[in-house]
Formats: sequence, structure tokens, C-alpha cells
Amino acid sequence: MAVERWSAQTGNRMSTVAKRELSERERTWQRRLRGLGALILVVGALAAVAVYWRAAPEDGAQYLFDSGTQLSGNARRYENEMKNIGGESNVLAAELRDWFDSLWHGRRLAATLAVLSLGGSLACFLLAHLQPYTPPPEDPANGR
Repeated sequence: MAVERWSAQTGNRMSTVAKRELSERERTWQRRLRGLGALILVVGALAAVAVYWRAAPEDGAQYLFDSGTQLSGNARRYENEMKNIGGESNVLAAELRDWFDSLWHGRRLAATLAVLSLGGSLACFLLAHLQPYTPPPEDPANGR
């Protein structure tokens, strides 16, 4: 980058060439981030659709700690043993772990992929939007 030397007249300002180069570099970075966001969104959506079509329909089986279901004798005993060993927080941690593990199988995996790709693409779009943009300076020689 061509930067003018410090002087009382210029106040350590960048030359017009340096500003133009910086502006072009910022725009290139923004374009790349937006392109990456679009790529993540498209690939993630296609992967989610493919996983959804290939996944077998859920058979309606309830998970062990799903609220609203009647627990069998063995499941109730298992839950009571977990409460005795680790307390209520142990049961909640097991429920959370079971829920998180369920996100990576079948049609729930398709929804997980869709949400993750949407989040990743939105993050790229937001970063591109937040990048500072300095328009190129007016050049009196070119009449711009």
C-alpha cells in the first residue's frame, strides 16, 4: 500500500491509491463471505433434503425420558436409581444427553443439518455486512 509520509499538511492520511486498494480488498472480502454463506446454505439444504428422503420414517417409539409417557417398571426403576445415585440433576443430564443423541439419527438429522447450515450462512452474511466499507475516493483527474 502506498501511504504518504507524516507531515503537518497531510495529517498522516493515506493516499488515494492506498484508499482505492483498501476499498477493493474490503469488497473482495465481502464478496467471498457472501459467496461462502450462499454455498453453505445451498449445500446444507441439499444435504438435509437428501438425508430426509433416505431416512426411514420414525416408528413413533418414545424415548426413555420423554415427558408424558408412562414408564415401564424397569424404566421407572432405572430412573429412581439414577435419582438415588446422582440426584435430579443426573436425571436431567441423562435426558439432555438422550435428546442430543437423538438429533443425529433419521429425519431429525435432516432438521439438524438444515438449522446448522442456516445458522452458518447467516453468520457469514452478518460478517460480510459488518465489514467496514470505504468507498473509493473521488479522483479529480478522472472526473469521478
